[in-house]
Amino acid sequence: MLSLWSDYTHNPWFELGRSLSSFERLRREMDRLFDDFRESYGPPTEGGPLGELTDTGPAYVIRADVPGLTEKELDVSANGYTVTVRGERKEEVPHGYTVHRQERGSLRFARSWQLPTQVEAGEARAELKDGVLSLTIPKVKQAQPKQIAVKSS
Repeated sequence: MLSLWSDYTHNPWFELGRSLSSFERLRREMDRLFDDFRESYGPPTEGGPLGELTDTGPAYVIRADVPGLTEKELDVSANGYTVTVRGERKEEVPHGYTVHRQERGSLRFARSWQLPTQVEAGEARAELKDGVLSLTIPKVKQAQPKQIAVKSS
């Protein structure tokens, strides 16, 4: 027996499918809304690694996320009031293989941090562990905090 399309409009399964498509449209619209917000107000996703700069007193410590990079792919420099981290990952395809899907391509970035005081670039230390680059850059002697003894009379 053939049924007309209009016969399915009163079917509860048809109604469920129609309401699910409404939820699908709502989900897509919410995804678009959050993507727009992240692009406008979220943390930068291009231009360098995300990081934090802290002042320990005698030195500055910078921790930057550089997942997937090795120490050979990173270049760190410090002079005066500026610390710069550069990185480059080149696309590697083994000989005889073909790429069918590429979600991680080559990457090149540079990120600089302006410091409030001058630093001793020659005494800086850098360590890469679990995708996090930790830089410890001592301040010049004149910029380090000094302890002042208090005497009572």
